[in-house]
Amino acid sequence: MDEYLLQYIWNSRYFNATELKSTDGQSLQIIDPGKLNSDQGPDFLFAKVRIGDTLMMGHIEIHVKASDWILHRHSGDSHYKNVILHVVWQNDKSIDLPFPTLELQSRISKIGLTRYQHLKDMRNNIPCEKLIKGRGSISLETFADDLVIERFEMRTQQILSNLPALRGNWEELAWRKLAYYLGGNKNGEAMEVLFASIPFRTIMACANNRKEIEAILFGQAGFLNPNFIDSYPNDLYKEYKYLKQKYQLKQPQLQWMFFRMRPSNFPTLRIAQLAAILNTSKHLMGTILSEKQTILVKELFSTTVSSYWTNHFTFEKVSSIQNKNTGVHTQEKIMVNVIAPLMYAYGAYHNLMAFKIKAAELLLMIKPEENKITKTMKSLGFTNANAFDSQALTQLNTSYCNAKKCLQCAVGIGLIRSE
Repeated sequence: MDEYLLQYIWNSRYFNATELKSTDGQSLQIIDPGKLNSDQGPDFLFAKVRIGDTLMMGHIEIHVKASDWILHRHSGDSHYKNVILHVVWQNDKSIDLPFPTLELQSRISKIGLTRYQHLKDMRNNIPCEKLIKGRGSISLETFADDLVIERFEMRTQQILSNLPALRGNWEELAWRKLAYYLGGNKNGEAMEVLFASIPFRTIMACANNRKEIEAILFGQAGFLNPNFIDSYPNDLYKEYKYLKQKYQLKQPQLQWMFFRMRPSNFPTLRIAQLAAILNTSKHLMGTILSEKQTILVKELFSTTVSSYWTNHFTFEKVSSIQNKNTGVHTQEKIMVNVIAPLMYAYGAYHNLMAFKIKAAELLLMIKPEENKITKTMKSLGFTNANAFDSQALTQLNTSYCNAKKCLQCAVGIGLIRSE
């Protein structure tokens, strides 16, 4: 037994409440178990308990053992002066308190405790893996909504934390997030630093001119030099020299990763794709918030990179001729990881529920994500029909399974309470 489980048992009333009596023989009736307190003080606040014939309103403290009250030195703490009931698993010590004590160990299902202990002791990344495997299809139902909202809220905090430094400029924020995502796990930070090294007004001024936007991005990234043989990068280098002086740019020191990467994810190609998208439209956030957002975003990300890249992944190293534009798979990942979070964050910031709802609806229209997490969860029977499901499963795995928060998970609670 641990205190977290005891808190869950009390909060959900997962115990036999028939003819309750305190350790000193007083009759008890739990009218309201109170509100779980995550701050300093008693575990549950503003509870209602009938003790004998008297209705009491106040706080409740939970302990595994009654003696923990003394161990934690609550008697001298003013936070505990309004406690009306001490709830314990085991009344191991008689303590002179001005309120009754309730012992629960004889009133709780032993089967449920055994299942919880099983989940707690499991060393798997997914504690309930052995309990749910082979049960068939598992739908998260309404819990999926909570998980997706949690994930959106987490991302919203991160997105909005960047807004003050950009003086509330949502357009610049959107482009930075896109640049970071195009960089991927290995080059995301470098892409964001690259984008931040150029004043946004300068990027917007150059965006309508493909040669200028490519020159300024590749130049600031450190990929241009005076020794090129091919005319395309040579022309970009000359253009960059002019633009660097015109806009007084300071070139950042960036370390780009190519090792053990698919050529389609090389930073040179990603920068070419970013330049192509910028050249098509300067108003990314405006597109995201548009009523025709889904169509316009797909058109925006379907833009064509400069012809040089059809047979190159890097400068002056010829490859086979391929379509180097952002593919459908990449476009969908951008919709899930950039567009939808930005839309939700904008709705949260401006208190516009319509955009928050639209962000969730967008996930429902996109194919399910296929990655290590979703494949693992799907193999256990979880439904993964669209990107909404994928985001729910990712949040479930990372925030609940990995952290072993089984008592806060609808799946874990269901397993513990199932007959």
